[in-house]
Amino acid sequence: MQLFLTDETHYDWQATLCRRSPVKHTITAAIMLVAFVAFPVLCWYFQGPLFFLVVFTLMGTFMAWLMIRHIVNLFRSGNWTMAIQHDELVINLRSFHNGGFTDAETVLHLPFDEIAGARICSAQVDTFTPNRRRTAKPAQTTETSVDLADFVDSEDLKAAILEESHRLTPKRMVLGIPSSGRFNHIPVSLIQPRTLRIYWTGPRP
Repeated sequence: MQLFLTDETHYDWQATLCRRSPVKHTITAAIMLVAFVAFPVLCWYFQGPLFFLVVFTLMGTFMAWLMIRHIVNLFRSGNWTMAIQHDELVINLRSFHNGGFTDAETVLHLPFDEIAGARICSAQVDTFTPNRRRTAKPAQTTETSVDLADFVDSEDLKAAILEESHRLTPKRMVLGIPSSGRFNHIPVSLIQPRTLRIYWTGPRP
């Protein structure tokens, strides 16, 4: 096992590449974008209260910015989680949402002979908490992950995952105020000292 900088990573583009589908997620984001933009337009068309027009416009602008940024990130080179090569796995510890981070050793090369076992796990996850009266049923989505078990333990890997989970974007000025942040999306984690979990959002590898 070895960690590399993103710029130092070279893998076979003919290998099986696990990534979010740009087309599928772009269509979903575009539908949500139209929905959020429609609220202020409908409020203006039907001459709704000025307060609601301002609120819907601000919300629609913010959500439109998020959706456009999400679509752009889908088509960037950082939109990949794992490459399956003939003798190893190449795993990206960095979320494609956080492509603006400074370069770091976040690409793991893991040879097959260092992995004792692998399995695909699926779990139903609630997307919101029901109210106290429990009149609303929580919506559920299937969260799929790939667990790599009993690989060679590495303190460097633990440190790299921890550092990446707390990394922030470089500070920049927003309205004269220094600001930095991150998307809270972590595609790879250690669920046990020697079990690496890769969160999967596309077809099964």
